[in-house]
Amino acid sequence: MKNGLFLPIFIQTSLLWEEDIMSESKKQTHPLFYKMGMVLIVGSAVFWIFPFIIPFLSFSTAMKATLITGSLICAEIVFWLGLLLVGKEAAMKFRSSKSIRKWKRRRE
Repeated sequence: MKNGLFLPIFIQTSLLWEEDIMSESKKQTHPLFYKMGMVLIVGSAVFWIFPFIIPFLSFSTAMKATLITGSLICAEIVFWLGLLLVGKEAAMKFRSSKSIRKWKRRRE
């Protein structure tokens, strides 16, 4: 099988199995920036939850408005930094999944 050799079937299948394991392990590893980006993207959801909690806290109205605005700005910044770290391929996948054209196709 490899290099034109005729090997017994159990050796051929074990060689194929080792190649599959090696290719799967290569697919599952992600660089540190990718992992950090995913943490930032998921972590930005925390900032999106704050505007729903802040109105029930005992702050002044001006302080509540400031905290809600700051939370929304931080959520956007953290999300886009995470998307920047994840990379171009993931950003394009995200962008295409949020496309209005796809929403229209799904409805039809």
